[in-house]
Amino acid sequence: MAFSTATITEGPVVEPDGGAVLVWWTASDPDGVLFQLYVDRALTWSGTAREVSVPASSRRTVYHVGTVGPGEGQTDFSSSLPALQGTGDRALLTWTGGSWQEESPPQSGLAGYRIYGGSTPGAAVSYAASLGEVLAYTPGLETDGYGLGGYGEGGYGSASASYQWLSEPLANGVWNFAVKPYDKAGNEGTVATFAVTIAGPPQPPALNAETGLRLSLSYDAATFKATLSWAASIG
Repeated sequence: MAFSTATITEGPVVEPDGGAVLVWWTASDPDGVLFQLYVDRALTWSGTAREVSVPASSRRTVYHVGTVGPGEGQTDFSSSLPALQGTGDRALLTWTGGSWQEESPPQSGLAGYRIYGGSTPGAAVSYAASLGEVLAYTPGLETDGYGLGGYGEGGYGSASASYQWLSEPLANGVWNFAVKPYDKAGNEGTVATFAVTIAGPPQPPALNAETGLRLSLSYDAATFKATLSWAASIG
């Protein structure tokens, strides 16, 4: 069996939940069926409940929920999810990784990936601060390593997995990014670089510095004419 949304009758519905968000759904399946929740195409949760609280995001986020077969709770079906829509103004980075990327010595276990990028189109990647992080595994579950994975890039037991990261909305142009794996001791590994061309629709006009609004209205009492004005698009 694989990930399926066929029996989801409502949702996923996302509601504020303090500093997190509550994701819930209804389905025609009987109790005990196994569900998976993907957040921006990353496997985030699996279980038989029909609601789950996950960390809130400051950017637009895509949620997918569906059923899987017995024993498939931690199987990553992200490659079978529908393609992300509306990413014309956002960079979607994809890469493969696994425990074979641990720094040695010491081998403290792969923890995740840090994403770095330039501040403007064409700018070099800055490593002063990361733009975001992607965890290497579903918390508490490693899917590769000695005796776990199959034959992968790192040899027996070190199979690779697919990862993705979606940026904030960006101005048009070529943006440079880099992804670095890091282990549980904080050591960063070999960098992978990306150049992504953004050719999205124009962004909204810049805010007026005085009014905080995008549109300004003036009225000429002599001519009885109202005039709308706005600043140029910010990208």
